[in-house]
Amino acid sequence: MRKYYDFIMNDYQKYFFQDGNVEWYEKTIKALIDSATYFEEQKKIEDNEPIYMKLNKIDNREIAPVFAIENQIGLILVLCQTYQTNIINKVRCFYKDYEYFSEQKASAIPHKKQDLLNSYGKIITGAKYRNIQFIDALSNYYKHHDEWGDDKNRQNARTKEILEYFKLDIDMNIYWAQNMTNGLKVLGIETVTESLLLLSMINDWKKEIGKSIVELNVSINKN
Repeated sequence: MRKYYDFIMNDYQKYFFQDGNVEWYEKTIKALIDSATYFEEQKKIEDNEPIYMKLNKIDNREIAPVFAIENQIGLILVLCQTYQTNIINKVRCFYKDYEYFSEQKASAIPHKKQDLLNSYGKIITGAKYRNIQFIDALSNYYKHHDEWGDDKNRQNARTKEILEYFKLDIDMNIYWAQNMTNGLKVLGIETVTESLLLLSMINDWKKEIGKSIVELNVSINKN
């Protein structure tokens, strides 16, 4: 199996140190951004409308711009979390493949999900949490907010702890509180049109993890 070692290592090095492997995520996020941009313009118009016109739209079952925007941001975050999960799984697969093809024991870094979320990624300015932890928590909140409802006992403790640390009002209706929009601002993203910055944050996290994997950065003795 040693003859396949260089090929396998090269494949993993490309994955961890290049910005590829995200084309599908980029295209899907861009489509959501385009849709959200339309609703952002509609929201600007609606903000200046008298209340009776807003109520009339509700009566006619028109999609409220804020409802659409919050959901589109939520879907973008879920896509980002899917990419995070792919990276976490790739670390696990790397160590399995390394030991099989190199026939050597790896000096593995701690690589369970929380290990990687807690140890790598940029710490948010003035905070104790990393951007990657916040992306994961905000995504969890979006996916489960209907399931959790107002029952605090059903909310994931870690998610609740992180979001409340950043003063997001998770006790209020997600749309009235605009927690998705406000969550992006915690990450320095002022509008949904800048949401591709989330992928950049995750790519930086992936590269940082790759740099910490000794076996990816040194040549082993093949003799």
